[in-house]
Amino acid sequence: MFSVIGGQWAVLQTVAWTGMIIENAQKSPLSTAIRDTFSGEKPCNLCHVVKEGREQERKLPAALNLKKFEVWLVSSQQVPAPRESEQSYPPLIDLLAPFRSYSPPSPVPILAIRSIA
Repeated sequence: MFSVIGGQWAVLQTVAWTGMIIENAQKSPLSTAIRDTFSGEKPCNLCHVVKEGREQERKLPAALNLKKFEVWLVSSQQVPAPRESEQSYPPLIDLLAPFRSYSPPSPVPILAIRSIA
C-alpha cells in the first residue's frame, strides 16, 4: 500500500529537505535556510531524482492486476462438544454467604450518611 501511493518518494523528499536544511543552516540563519529549502529555486540532486522518479511513474500505464478469486463451497463440519471439566468450583454464593448473614450496624455510621447525600 505504501509503495502504491508513492510513499517511497515522500520519504526520499523528506530526506532531501532535511539534508538541504542542514546544509543551508551552516551558511545562513535557520529561518533563511528553511525558506531557501522550500522555495524550490535551488533543488538538490536528490530532489531531482525524486522529481524524475515521480514523473516516470506517472508515465507508466496503470496496470490493474485483477485476480480472479475462486470460492469453494465447503460442507459444514460439526465441532465436538467441549468435554466436561474435571474441576468443580464452589458457587460464588457459598463463598459470600458468611459475609451476608450479619445485619447492618446500628446506628448507621456517619460516613455512610455523608456519602449518600
